[in-house]
Amino acid sequence: MRTLALLGLLWAGAWLVVPFAGGASAGAALLLLTLAMMIFAIGECLHGAVHAPLVVDLAEPRLIGRYMALSALSWQVGFALGPAVGGYALDLSPSGVWFGAATLCAVGASSRSRSRRRSPRASAAPLSLCQPKSGRQGGLSVR
Repeated sequence: MRTLALLGLLWAGAWLVVPFAGGASAGAALLLLTLAMMIFAIGECLHGAVHAPLVVDLAEPRLIGRYMALSALSWQVGFALGPAVGGYALDLSPSGVWFGAATLCAVGASSRSRSRRRSPRASAAPLSLCQPKSGRQGGLSVR
């Protein structure tokens, strides 16, 4: 969960840089936006390494496929609704969108850092798909 909290803080930092590029000269804006994308990319690498294993860890073994499908569906809903909602929000307040995104990422980071203490599986051993069969020596059963 600490990695998810770091991811949220990195993304919040990236989104806080973007509004300042709008008022800068062309060269400075290019540097600021490049910096924002570099910060965002580091967070994206953390997300890629943590997201799928976390979904699998939270799922009951018999429901892993459904959890993974719902995770993928949540991304697709975001891709479908994002441009419409984002376009409307940019029309209302061009800088406000980025400050709002930074706030949401920071709130998410804060909730991730606190949720480890409340998670019942936080101290559990990692999920192992192959467990020794009870009553047999040397055999493995796949859940």
